[in-house]
Amino acid sequence: MQKYLEQLKVILKVAQKHLVSVICGVLAILAVIACYWPTQNFYYGPTGLVQNVQESLAAIQTIKRLQMTPRSLPVMDPGQPAQPLNYFPNRSLVEWGETEVKWLQTQSQAMLADAIKLNAHVPLYVQAFYSGPPDHRVEGTAEARTEFAKLYLDATASNGNLPGDQRIRNWPAPEAQNNRPRDEQIPPLKPGIAPTDADVTAALNALQQKINDTTLQPLPTTGQPSPESLQLAQDEYTQQSKPVLLNVAMQVAEECKVYLEPGALKEPANVSTFSGTTQAPTSQDIWDAQRCLWIDEDVATAVAYANEDAANVLDSPVKQIVDVEFPTPYVFSAPTDQSGIKDDGQVPLMFAQSSTGHVSNGMYDVIHFTVVLDVDAGKIPDVLWNMQRGQFITVMDYHSKTVDTASLLLTGQQNGGLAGGGQGGAGQGNSHFVYGQSPVVELTMDCEELMLDGWVSQFAPPAVTTITPQQ
Repeated sequence: MQKYLEQLKVILKVAQKHLVSVICGVLAILAVIACYWPTQNFYYGPTGLVQNVQESLAAIQTIKRLQMTPRSLPVMDPGQPAQPLNYFPNRSLVEWGETEVKWLQTQSQAMLADAIKLNAHVPLYVQAFYSGPPDHRVEGTAEARTEFAKLYLDATASNGNLPGDQRIRNWPAPEAQNNRPRDEQIPPLKPGIAPTDADVTAALNALQQKINDTTLQPLPTTGQPSPESLQLAQDEYTQQSKPVLLNVAMQVAEECKVYLEPGALKEPANVSTFSGTTQAPTSQDIWDAQRCLWIDEDVATAVAYANEDAANVLDSPVKQIVDVEFPTPYVFSAPTDQSGIKDDGQVPLMFAQSSTGHVSNGMYDVIHFTVVLDVDAGKIPDVLWNMQRGQFITVMDYHSKTVDTASLLLTGQQNGGLAGGGQGGAGQGNSHFVYGQSPVVELTMDCEELMLDGWVSQFAPPAVTTITPQQ
């Protein structure tokens, strides 16, 4: 026993002398065992220490990027540059930004609703057009489309003693005023038709008859007018007939604010199928006719505003609506389909296709048309402004040329203006106009009007692509 105790003491002395080495050896052995023991997942597993360290490093890099990224405040005014945010956004700042963005979104939606209300037009006969939700569109019945054709002809074609374009001649229609505020009501257009050669001849004949009735004296023997009374009647007629042309023309000029001759407002060619047939017009035909009529109404509205303060045509800025016509096609589209663009999307501006950048898309249709007016030369800016006033019309280009007003009175203009013959003046000779004393020019305007899908889609045929030529 004593021997073993001595040996143990020797071992303990050696261990005490090399304690550090012994401890290191034990740790090395434990480390080797740990490499092969199941605890290796603690270091290298999907949730191990190494993965956690890597994720922590990635999070640190993300935080550094967030700290270094430049930021700006929300842009609430498109006309102002973005203002830099010089500190990291905290919760209160984020909430303020979200509130401002929501407010801006609300304002944008309200503006769009107001724009749709301002842009909306009233159909002649709403039952004739498509109706129903987008996923279940229902076409107007054949009877309703036939009724539209009848109402359209009543509104545009001449009928007996009534000249054509009765809807425009009585503009504004009551339904056009319903959605307008009281201070934005459309003033009366008050158009007139210039007297023709036939009207002047009728006035001269009436004058001759009046002079004959009061001047001619029959001979007792034959009952025929005496030579002396014939000569006196002839002299009086020669004297009194000189101002007849001017008087007849002035009578019309003093009673109207603008001349609107038959044939000045053009119609789609397919309108010719509206009468003399037992077959109802197609939905596309009535849609073409309705859109062209809406453009005529908007031109009439612009002229009515321009002439609002005039007493008659003698002092009105717009003297005559000479011509309103449409190109073929009159709906302006892009080379590629843009129908996928909706009210909540960004609308591209394609200046390679149009000077305004506007092309038809899912938010609006672009209608092109040309307007020719005889206007007071000093009022051209006012006329251009009123053409676009409160309407989605843009005058893309315009040019003017001088009008010989003396010739328009004395020689007259062929009935129908630029058309070379109108619906109501055929066979009655030239028309004679009085424009007043101011210089007058013929103003030709190439225009476009946007019709927003927010209301157009209520009536339009699905996938409108075919456009009818104009006449």
